[in-house]
Amino acid sequence: MRNRKLSRFATLMLTSGLVFSSFQASPEDIDIFAVDESNIVARPNVLFIIDNSANWSRSSQQWPGGEDQGQSEVSAIKTVINELDSSINVGLMEFITGGSSGDSDFAMIRYHIRPMTDANKATLSGHLDTIYNNINSPDEKRSSGMPYANLFWDVYNYLGGLNTANAGAGTIDAKSDDDAYSTKHSAFNSPLTSADTCTRTVVVFIGNNVSSGPTSDSAANVAALKALAG
Repeated sequence: MRNRKLSRFATLMLTSGLVFSSFQASPEDIDIFAVDESNIVARPNVLFIIDNSANWSRSSQQWPGGEDQGQSEVSAIKTVINELDSSINVGLMEFITGGSSGDSDFAMIRYHIRPMTDANKATLSGHLDTIYNNINSPDEKRSSGMPYANLFWDVYNYLGGLNTANAGAGTIDAKSDDDAYSTKHSAFNSPLTSADTCTRTVVVFIGNNVSSGPTSDSAANVAALKALAG
């Protein structure tokens, strides 16, 4: 019954489906999904990012079964990962949910990128169930209208094994994955290794912002981006 209810939302998750099917792409396919020339590819990585700002608990979209928006999203992710095997690595990132309002637009790793063995799928599914059952809990969501720049800065930091963008302020220990940090919670532990130079790493971002869009980025981040662009 749940799978049938999710069918409409699964269609909206077409991007995710294309991501997973593309890992078997041939060299004739588009370059972003092409295999390496030696035909030796390490396990691909998929990082799901859920925008857990307050808009994710709305039910105005008329999701099947009366689910809130975020509930439908985590149910869809759970359905997808249950179809995977250990040839694909999957992780989960969200906004941090503790600390002051000034800390709120940075990221935490809810589940470190790992191969989808049966045990790891069960653990990740458990996290998704916790989110589903506590969608309105203050330690699961942030305020609406969150900017996205610092969140994606931490995507870069995570994959690079660099310091977290906010020195870990506001990261709730019980909600984050210790294996994702080399120093809790101020430095990330990259899921990549020197053997992953040809590995595909795909970020699947699920936004839940207000109809007016995310809050404008900070002046400091705008200035930094302009400087990088020369």
